[in-house]
Amino acid sequence: MINISTEDTIQPPPLSDLVAEMAMQLIRRPSTPVSDGTLAACLMMAASAWNAALGDDVLRRGHHDALARIARETKIHWSRVRSSDTEALIDRLIAWKQKHHPQDTRQIVTMERTPEGILRVQWHRNDPPTATLLPVTTTPASQPVPSPAPRPAAEPTSPAPSRQGPIAASLLASLKRHKRKSVVDLGAYRQGTAQARELAASLASRDALDDLHPAHGPYVAAQNILSMLSEQLTSHRALMGLARIIERAEQRFEPGEPSSPVTVSYFTLWAMCDVVDGEGAETIASLVLALGPELGLDATATTLIGALSDSRMGLHRVEKAAGPHVVLRELVTGHRCEALCPSGHVAAPGELWFARVLPPALPGPSLHVVFNTPYVLRGATETDWLEHLNAPMIAALGANRSDAYTRYLKFGTEPTAWLEFIQRSCVGRDTGAVYLRGLPTATRPPRTTSDALIEEMLRQLEQARGRR
Repeated sequence: MINISTEDTIQPPPLSDLVAEMAMQLIRRPSTPVSDGTLAACLMMAASAWNAALGDDVLRRGHHDALARIARETKIHWSRVRSSDTEALIDRLIAWKQKHHPQDTRQIVTMERTPEGILRVQWHRNDPPTATLLPVTTTPASQPVPSPAPRPAAEPTSPAPSRQGPIAASLLASLKRHKRKSVVDLGAYRQGTAQARELAASLASRDALDDLHPAHGPYVAAQNILSMLSEQLTSHRALMGLARIIERAEQRFEPGEPSSPVTVSYFTLWAMCDVVDGEGAETIASLVLALGPELGLDATATTLIGALSDSRMGLHRVEKAAGPHVVLRELVTGHRCEALCPSGHVAAPGELWFARVLPPALPGPSLHVVFNTPYVLRGATETDWLEHLNAPMIAALGANRSDAYTRYLKFGTEPTAWLEFIQRSCVGRDTGAVYLRGLPTATRPPRTTSDALIEEMLRQLEQARGRR
């Protein structure tokens, strides 16, 4: 299980952690990466609210000018912020501070975010000014640092296959460097792991998931852990490539917006489990698994996050339907399963779905789970889809038909190929499903003038070599 040192229970949380937590409350879809300008704006409002709750409204009075300076230097994506009414947002955070930390009198003096993504907050109380740093936390000299609590023996787990690629190796090396410096409890991931600890403890308890079906609830909790840890990881420079792909896709496809057919349930797992950067085939989920022992994930959380990591979208035919229960048969693989569809869609036998179907979560329930709002496919028959999957470009993705199908559904022909299909093909939606018409375009991108020039140059070089 994830552990807390006794320092966490004796001293207040680092002020940088609290400011970051307040800022994240202002962001829509905080489980996905956010631009530096947007994050800077939310941090500015969080600091203004913290001091205003203590009776100091200097930062609040000047926050409009501060936001204007941020906007001149970088773009603030206000569509990612819960409101453009900054005064109302600050009022909301003041109320949160007064409710959750009424006795904390630390006042923010300065705040900065380094190019490495480290948040530094300098504060004062009646003590001399003292700095808190994320990931390294400096404790006021007047407060002795207690000895950390002993770490209990790890729970026995089955050996997991190696998931370590170059990005994971870089992150592990970074974590180990911090640990050798005796920093506080994996400081860069402190906020995420602290919240993950509470969720991880609830995974084995069905009582904590009363509002969700037992086959569905554990995966929701595991996704929340994965989302919070991914927020911490994507600030690391080794993940800049992944974060850039995800951020650009979010800006382009606007998941969750009323005008967008890309649902949050689809986009979130696409971003964390399907997006790879380069040839290492490392995703955010695979990186969390590689760091699992360092982050303190227990066996249950590791198993569930592993299932999310290995999952992919699939093409399924509804064989039977009764309320939220459906019997699905996957095209190409022929795999049949009984699954729970919690979105509320009233399925009809014969429907074709584009959906992420997860295996039974924990010992007990035998139901699979349709984890995203299903995309109901229209205008193309099962035969049409099978012919589409036989296209040479798709067949070339794997050693055999099943492998090619798996890779195509997991990664597409390019990172955003399935997002583009969803956006282009949507013909309607309701509360439980999104309806798509037609087939994806399984052809290579159109040739550009640059492509033609390069090929002509290569042809001329070959001819010149032949004349020698």
